[in-house]
Amino acid sequence: MATFDSSLEQVFPVKASPERVAAHFADLSAIAAATTQAVSTALDEEARTVHFVLGEQQHGPYTFQPDYTVRYVLEGDTLTWDTLSGNTDHRGVATFAPRADGGTDIQYRTTLSFDLPIPRLLAGPIKGIVARIAQPSLRKYVVNMLASLPAA
Repeated sequence: MATFDSSLEQVFPVKASPERVAAHFADLSAIAAATTQAVSTALDEEARTVHFVLGEQQHGPYTFQPDYTVRYVLEGDTLTWDTLSGNTDHRGVATFAPRADGGTDIQYRTTLSFDLPIPRLLAGPIKGIVARIAQPSLRKYVVNMLASLPAA
């Protein structure tokens, strides 16, 4: 088995207040809706988790269907998330820093990792390709969250 991962680290400036942006990014329904590759989601508000099943991924002759549960915790100006179970590891942190103009800088870092049944010797050249394929999806999720940010 070989592990593949893709990461995104970027600052996203928005005009809304840090409190409003943080609340939106921690909203489980908004998270599920912004994950456009999901074929199904199940929310547990009490446990602060979302169970995701994403569409089947094709990487050469290998297919993979991400199926995992993530817990989201908002403490002050910081949202963290981490996988509790499943075949995909999704973890990250977002901080919501106030700007002088009343807006917010979202400092966003996330990593998505999964294993494919590829011999490690053959995985080297494929790892960079998989990372580049997954990164736009990570960015699209944030863009979707920003687009669905409720008006003040």
